Amino acid sequence: MLAGAAVYVGVAWGVAGVLVGAGSLALQGALAFLSGPRGLPGPALAPAAQPELAQLLREVAERVEHRAPFAVALIPVPDAFLARTRLDGARVDCLALGLPLLQHLTQAELAAVVAHELGHRAHLDDRRASAVLRARGALADAVAAGAVLPRLIGTRLLRRTQGLSFSFEAACDEQAVAACGTTAVAGALRAVDLQADCFGLALGWCEHLEEQGAYPADLYPAYRVVLADPVVRERARRRYERAAGPDPADSHPPTPERLRVLPDGEAGPWSAEPVPLRDGSDLERLALRELLGEPEGEPVRVLDDPGRVSVTPEDELRRVLRATTGASDLDDLATRLADRGLQEALRADDERRDAVAQSAGRLLARQLQAAGWQRVSPWVAGVVVGPAGTRRDLADELEDALTADDPAAALRAVVAR
Repeated sequence: MLAGAAVYVGVAWGVAGVLVGAGSLALQGALAFLSGPRGLPGPALAPAAQPELAQLLREVAERVEHRAPFAVALIPVPDAFLARTRLDGARVDCLALGLPLLQHLTQAELAAVVAHELGHRAHLDDRRASAVLRARGALADAVAAGAVLPRLIGTRLLRRTQGLSFSFEAACDEQAVAACGTTAVAGALRAVDLQADCFGLALGWCEHLEEQGAYPADLYPAYRVVLADPVVRERARRRYERAAGPDPADSHPPTPERLRVLPDGEAGPWSAEPVPLRDGSDLERLALRELLGEPEGEPVRVLDDPGRVSVTPEDELRRVLRATTGASDLDDLATRLADRGLQEALRADDERRDAVAQSAGRLLARQLQAAGWQRVSPWVAGVVVGPAGTRRDLADELEDALTADDPAAALRAVVAR
């Protein structure tokens, strides 16, 4: 988080530095005053250190007529946002960019993200818009924390202001299309969705290894491999297709809706290759420190031993199943699913249903592996292939079973296949 004076916008693509400006506005004096400041969301991305990135940012700023210089900071997750804070007593806009986006988006897609986020400067300048964003953020945090009063009124207020928040995002999407083209914006929306889902695996590695007194020293190189894994990509695609409508706390419309209403726009001058980054290994070390703090414990190379982060102990899988449904195993789960209360609870709660499908899928995968089935991907435990070549995504099958008209019968059918 930024210092208390900061306002965030654009936090869901789906994130001191230096000032980057349009043309001559990137003044040396401004750059000098921002060397090594505090209060930004991550390490500086200085124009002198990352000239290709700085050039892209200047080109986008010119296209969207963003005249004010802005600081650029690195964050460790696949996200981007524009924030306003104070540095050395001056009000400064900061564009935060996630390292995964910088490494894996094309230059055209990255330009689209930047054009969208710079569009939020109008909302930072608008007191009413800033007030709405602050209020929504505070309400969403209170509801998520389980506060009693906000839970009673917060959802209604979030729904009533959601349309305004959605309109902000639509306006920024339109600006991005005008500057970068429809293809680049659509590609960026899809790519950031994919990255957000895949990066969840990397965050899981961190949590899993922390319990063992270790940390993933090669998190970003391993994430690069995961992002290219076809099994991981296909699972992420299906998860987004299956996703329910927006939660009241969501500030962005669902991606399919954003894609549907994008206007037509001509492509910009940027390439289909990622922006060249200088000192990439140093950036990865900085990002890992931002994500985990100063790493402690045993440094583990995930690429050398994927099983250490992708194989969950059976006791832990049963614990998750028990915590989410009360069931001790798959047979017990099928019995409990006869209860309509549990059926409705799982249909209504995406996260709880996903936890059940993932843990039950991995338990079933172990049973099948004992019968000769094999894992398809080292990164996804619940996708297996049989001796005859039959491929199954067990978590996907169980997700469908849990939302079927008769979940108990559907679950038994999945287990019996």
